[in-house]
Amino acid sequence: MSPSERKKKKLLILIMILTISVLYLNFLIRPKLTKLMELNARETNLKLNIVNMEKELNILDEYKEKLNSLKTESQDLKKRLSDSKELPNLISEFSKIARDLDVKLISIKPLTKPSQIQEDNKMKKPYVSLPIEIEATSGFHQMGTFINELENLDIFIKLIGLDIEESEDSPFMHKVKFTLNTFASSEISQ
Repeated sequence: MSPSERKKKKLLILIMILTISVLYLNFLIRPKLTKLMELNARETNLKLNIVNMEKELNILDEYKEKLNSLKTESQDLKKRLSDSKELPNLISEFSKIARDLDVKLISIKPLTKPSQIQEDNKMKKPYVSLPIEIEATSGFHQMGTFINELENLDIFIKLIGLDIEESEDSPFMHKVKFTLNTFASSEISQ
């Protein structure tokens, strides 16, 4: 074999190797690389979705905790609403506090009838007002302490219209008249 034939043969072998390499790359490697790139993109997308879902789950857990907290707070607030059926007990509690503080009660009377409470409930309010009028005589400081004790009870109370008059019998005793609004849950009072 002549040198020129050897060169041709080497060139032909080189061309065949290149042709086989190109064909191999085009038909075997390239589809696999394309598939690999698609799988890599899908994996990246799935990882991003997983991270987003984990964040949403954390937010959902936070909302569940907040909901439980609000439910607990709502139950605590409902406990602070008196029950119209417990009105005699409430008046008895007011009397006990007055006795302990040397406040002489002249009268304690509810200003709302049970039938009115039921009519108020038809309006679908979350609570109804239960006004109680109190008349008493006492010293100024005892009355202040009495009102403070009433406001510190575990039920919601709002003081309305406080009238204080000097007693004719004693300069240190005063006639006091005021109305307390207690509140009952519409659900409880029915």
